[in-house]
Amino acid sequence: MTTKTTAEKTTTVTTTASKAKVTTTTAKQTTTAKTTTTTVTTVTEPPAPPSVVDMSRVSDQMWVFLTEYGIAYDELYTAGAGLHHDGTDYGKAKAVCEYAYNLGGQNCIEYALNAYFLAKGAGLECYIARSSLYDWYGHVGNVIRLDGKWYYMEPMSNITGSPQTYAAGASYPNGLDIVTDIYENRIQVTISDEWYN
Repeated sequence: MTTKTTAEKTTTVTTTASKAKVTTTTAKQTTTAKTTTTTVTTVTEPPAPPSVVDMSRVSDQMWVFLTEYGIAYDELYTAGAGLHHDGTDYGKAKAVCEYAYNLGGQNCIEYALNAYFLAKGAGLECYIARSSLYDWYGHVGNVIRLDGKWYYMEPMSNITGSPQTYAAGASYPNGLDIVTDIYENRIQVTISDEWYN
């Protein structure tokens, strides 16, 4: 039996839609009795996009909230970017608040974190707010900038553009006066004394 090997052919195709690299290698071996063709296809997945959160930078407390509540921050950011609204800051904020409200949550912290990532995806300046009187053990909501002014956003109650917090069962004489980003960098804001209109 004689064996003859023909030249090996390698084809590389890169698709722009998924950025996946596909490599196909075909080797043909011919004998007097039969022909065998072998095709091997290798698909290389594109690298994952960078995450919205650098988990190595969050505090221990925030790490617990993000992991124990299962906050899907990358998906929320993407959802925020795709929300339907009228293009105004208020329209975006209403869409964010309603989406977070409809998602539900275990408590006000989960609602506020969901709204935070949705708002970031929608391109809004939004932060997490809590009280210095109760810290994380009191009410947690959001503050959001609308047309240059700061307002409360309460996703647990689906309230946007409020001059006050709507926490049930506790007094907040200083409002929610600790305002931070996800890495707990404090932000100084002055809440408007009127409803957004």
